[in-house]
Amino acid sequence: MEAVKKTIQDVKKMKPYDLFSWKKPAVTGAVLGFILVLWWVFVYYQYTLTTFVSRLVALALLVGAVSAVTNRTVSELSTSQESVDMLYEKVRPYFLRAAEALFNLASWKNPTLSVKVLLTTYLTAFVGNYVSDTTVILLVILAVFGIPPVYEKKKAEADQILKQVQTYTDKYIGMLTTKGKEVAKKADEASKKKQ
Repeated sequence: MEAVKKTIQDVKKMKPYDLFSWKKPAVTGAVLGFILVLWWVFVYYQYTLTTFVSRLVALALLVGAVSAVTNRTVSELSTSQESVDMLYEKVRPYFLRAAEALFNLASWKNPTLSVKVLLTTYLTAFVGNYVSDTTVILLVILAVFGIPPVYEKKKAEADQILKQVQTYTDKYIGMLTTKGKEVAKKADEASKKKQ
């Protein structure tokens, strides 16, 4: 029991990079194993997200029924006004930040980021035309758990390659941003001439 408590404490102290770079192999292996089992269930049993959520809701209802029949309640699942207010206050700042970031992205406040997101959506759609969603998810899982250890071992070479990629990315995004501003300027001039 002490080992389980210590492992839980270690997990709480871990940062995501520590998890993905296999700083604690037992914890990372357990997390990766759980994710791969979940992925396998979705693929093998042809689950959809709707089916999975339905099963979770059914499980929650069954737990509620058992607690009602046995006259036991789960104290953490209180529905009092204070707990709802507390949850709202905890979630509200994250929601506002996410909404602001989405608005800034959609209104092109940061053109570089907007171009990157746009290109990522095109790339994702292109890949999605040729590869199934579950395969893409598996590749992402393997990349998230495989790239950090390789990066740690080959840091100098990886940094050099990333520097070159960043240079090319900045160059082409700069060209696209400049071209976009020119097109917007011409459109503004054309609309002013019509008036």
